[in-house]
Amino acid sequence: MRVDDRLCRHDLTDEEWQRLLPMMPANARRGRRWSDHRMVVNGIMFRTRTGCPWRDLAGEYGHWKTAYNRHRRWPPGGTWEKILDRLRAGCDEAEGQGWTLSADSTVVRAHQHAAGAPARAARGAGHGGHRQMTRISRPARALADKAYSSAANRAYLRKRGITAVIPVKEDQKKHRRNRGRAAGRPPAFDPARYTERNTVERCFGKLKQFRAVATRYGKRDYMYQATLDVASIRIWLRDPVP
Repeated sequence: MRVDDRLCRHDLTDEEWQRLLPMMPANARRGRRWSDHRMVVNGIMFRTRTGCPWRDLAGEYGHWKTAYNRHRRWPPGGTWEKILDRLRAGCDEAEGQGWTLSADSTVVRAHQHAAGAPARAARGAGHGGHRQMTRISRPARALADKAYSSAANRAYLRKRGITAVIPVKEDQKKHRRNRGRAAGRPPAFDPARYTERNTVERCFGKLKQFRAVATRYGKRDYMYQATLDVASIRIWLRDPVP
């Protein structure tokens, strides 16, 4: 296999690029024009998949600084986020108003190169922070494992009319039995619905196939969020919404 072939296996196909092209930012009326979007985006996706240092990006993708600057400048304006939202639009329309939300958490190791950022930039202030939900309607149910089984979480969901599909911890069951009738009814649990929670686990598995996601190399949170968005965009391009 030639070196060029190894590089191209992570590139966008012609069909994928045609879907992505209308979402690319247009050139401004003033100032320099964007470098070839396809070449630069391929370089960004190659780096996201392999986790290589930006300076080691192959020359086939242009100057590494161009790819790095594009990746850095698009997050504040929400470019990656808007592209991702357009690609996954309508993905859960089949469920209608009864759509399901699955919640979980995972661990991402930080490389030593990620050290040294100001605390403000590293913990989520500034360009990053929490991502707001783009859907207006609320889910009909929320799926989560025992780690999320707390009275506060259940009360939060109940107040909003969302059914909690969360198993009860063993110590909570024991405490309820000890209280007897004073404990009231135990929380309802739908084991058949709970089997759908593997969706979020498989999502983490797909995202962590991208080495720049599985290990954090950047110092700033918004750069890592952009990397997550790029990996998600690549996944949605491969498995588009029907």
